[in-house]
Amino acid sequence: MGEAHMKWFWRSVILLIALLTVGISAYVGGEVWVQHARTREFDRLIRERQELREKSAAQAAQAYVPDDSAQP
Repeated sequence: MGEAHMKWFWRSVILLIALLTVGISAYVGGEVWVQHARTREFDRLIRERQELREKSAAQAAQAYVPDDSAQP
């Protein structure tokens, strides 16, 4: 009876370690994907901001009309 109990105990310990390893790996993997998504979103926002600045600068340059009346 004692030997069967020890065999069951060690199998349970190994199963618990395996489940903890899988759980920790899944958690870490999920965090990596969350960070990746945040980085992509941040890059997209920076790119959109840069495009808006360029568009605004182009519109400002196009709207600027030099005043010819100041010259003699």
